[in-house]
Amino acid sequence: MKKLPIEKRTYKKTNVAQKEENVPFVMRKILQACYEGKCQLTDFTFIQRNGNPYFEIHHINENLGNHWEIVVSPNIHAQFTYRDHTNFFDNQGRLIRVDFGDQVYEVNQKLNELDKSFKKTIYE
Repeated sequence: MKKLPIEKRTYKKTNVAQKEENVPFVMRKILQACYEGKCQLTDFTFIQRNGNPYFEIHHINENLGNHWEIVVSPNIHAQFTYRDHTNFFDNQGRLIRVDFGDQVYEVNQKLNELDKSFKKTIYE
C-alpha cells in the first residue's frame, strides 16, 4: 500500500458582510465576577489553561445588542442557538426559567439577591 503525504490544511478567505458586536470587556468582567464564570442554568464551568473559568455570554434578545445577557456553558449556548425553547421572564424583564422541552432550568439571577435599597448610579 502506497503511503500518501499528509498535506497542510488550507484556509479560505470569506467575505463577511456583517459581524456581530462583541460583549464589551467591562460587561464581561462584571458577569465573570458576579457568576464566577459559572453557567446561570447549570452551574457548570471549567478552568482554562490560563487559570480563568471558561464561559460564554448569551444575548437574550440578539436584536437589542448588549442589553440583557446571561453567563452560559457552551452546551447551553448551543441549545439556545439551535433548539426550540421557551423563555420565561419576571415582571422586570429578567430571564428566570428556560424550557428546552425535555429539560427545564431555573436561571440563577444574582440581581434578585441584591438588597432592595441598592441603586445603580451612573456618571456621578
